[in-house]
Amino acid sequence: MTRDTKTSSETVVDEAFPSATANPTRRRKTAIIGAVVALLAVVLGIALIAAVRDDSDPVVDQDARLGQAVDGMYSDLLRGDTRSAYQYRSERCRRALNEEQYNDAITELFEGQDTGKGSIEYRVTTRAPGQATVDITFDGIDVPILEGYSRLWTLENGDWKYDSCE
Repeated sequence: MTRDTKTSSETVVDEAFPSATANPTRRRKTAIIGAVVALLAVVLGIALIAAVRDDSDPVVDQDARLGQAVDGMYSDLLRGDTRSAYQYRSERCRRALNEEQYNDAITELFEGQDTGKGSIEYRVTTRAPGQATVDITFDGIDVPILEGYSRLWTLENGDWKYDSCE
């Protein structure tokens, strides 16, 4: 390794690393690549920590998601939005009753009811992997056919679906 050490305003050249001083474009590219690699390392590190530190309780999470689905479907029904409520039905229930038939049945079921003043309460009574049984109570409206029995909900593709379609 030789080093040219001229005095005054002349450039010092280190022949061991000629490309570092001779090509500023290459230095910039190297610096950019280094920055990108460092950023990727940080992002991957954060993702790894997040994956390892999963503090969620799967049962609590599933209960919350089930509650959202139950509340969503019955709230849609009480608003008269049968199209949205139909989306909560399982594939099995969709095969048993198409959307038009479902709309007709629900319209007849709630005929004469002021569903805008109604609300529901629900309680999960049993659970098994991918299934839950839910009891429903209506407040403010009288729909005897819908009260007093449990409804089966199943997990389909990660979403809770109403599966009591008898």
